[in-house]
Amino acid sequence: MNTQNTHLIVGDGTQEFDLSSFNSYIYKNRKDIINQYYDILVEETERIKNNVAQNKDWLEKQPVMQDFLNKLQFMLQEKNIAFFNSLITALSKDVIGNDDEERSKEINFDLYVKGGMPALKINAKTFDNNIEKITSGGLKNVIATGLRVLALWRLTMNENNTAHRGEFSHRKFLFLDEPDCWIGKMSMPNYAKLLHQLSTHFNLQILMVTHNDVDYFSPYAKVYKLSNIDGNVNIELLSDISKHEDKQDTSIDNQDADLIKSFELRNFKAHQITKVELSPHLTVIVGKSDSGKSVIMEAFNAVINNVSDDDVIRHFENKASVTLEVGNHIVLWERVRKTNTENPQKVRYKLYDYDDKRELRLLHDAFDSYDTPEFIQNVLKMKKFEDVDVHLGLQEDMTFLFNPKISDYERAKILSLGKESSYINTMM
Repeated sequence: MNTQNTHLIVGDGTQEFDLSSFNSYIYKNRKDIINQYYDILVEETERIKNNVAQNKDWLEKQPVMQDFLNKLQFMLQEKNIAFFNSLITALSKDVIGNDDEERSKEINFDLYVKGGMPALKINAKTFDNNIEKITSGGLKNVIATGLRVLALWRLTMNENNTAHRGEFSHRKFLFLDEPDCWIGKMSMPNYAKLLHQLSTHFNLQILMVTHNDVDYFSPYAKVYKLSNIDGNVNIELLSDISKHEDKQDTSIDNQDADLIKSFELRNFKAHQITKVELSPHLTVIVGKSDSGKSVIMEAFNAVINNVSDDDVIRHFENKASVTLEVGNHIVLWERVRKTNTENPQKVRYKLYDYDDKRELRLLHDAFDSYDTPEFIQNVLKMKKFEDVDVHLGLQEDMTFLFNPKISDYERAKILSLGKESSYINTMM
């Protein structure tokens, strides 16, 4: 580009512009351009002023709004807490009926805010309004049972209301391993009746193993008795109230797909072949110590959480298996002592369903020695919530939410008290 006098020559000189004409054009239109920019600046200034005024107005209202939202949060929670207080207190008084000192206590749910989220303490309130820790073993048994039912109910109570659900779907199933271990004999008939009422009222399927007498449970449950003879487990059906319930309860057929219909253990410790058909409501397995009761919990834990070792395999056998009939599916879990080309890993899962001819067909087949495959989790719907096993009440976790390893914040979240507050915090 070359410049000569008032002309602009571009490139090879074939194009030439008159700079004086161009400058004249710019001068004539400069006023219009400045006016346009001025109008834009005035408009933008007015917009900013309005935004500042609105934000200033919101800032002035913030303390009032914050106070309102805090009150709204506690209004939502107090309704649940009042229900929890009355229900758990009523359950404990109904069961622990022979102890006047324990009957005089009210179970107290103390809700407070920790880090902007609900936190929960559970203790007892005496007749003179003194707060004290719950130390009675029998009372802890009853409260832990009620809390486990409440936690599961809160996670499943309304599938269209995500404020009361967890992050994934949960099955209405509880397996309790000796949850009555500290309850006195005088209170056992009441506890057995309580389990029946909880299972029917909350529409839960409950499986329980216990060392207590069968007579406590016969009026309320499908009852089996285990016995261990020379290292072999035998099982006997003693009573079956579910036959009478099936005739009266027309809803059982409608929830058939959600039931665990049966389980079978093969070469799992002392269980050579043990099959149990479950009631849609309450099933109880009684037996003396070392009869193989708690082994059943080990089997469920192996399938649901993939927790096992070679010790679960019966002596002189290479493979143990657990089969769950869940609705229209069959879940098969296997563990081998020695791997080979057919079983390159210790643990294998298979999932079957039935075709139109009611014949089994294989849907999935996977090896996984560490985690439960997703296709199994989707069928069982019994994953842990907040690292707490709501569905399986193992003996070492018989106190459930009284476990000192559970924080006040986690306790509130397990009971789904944090769900409503999360929406309030978003508004805040």
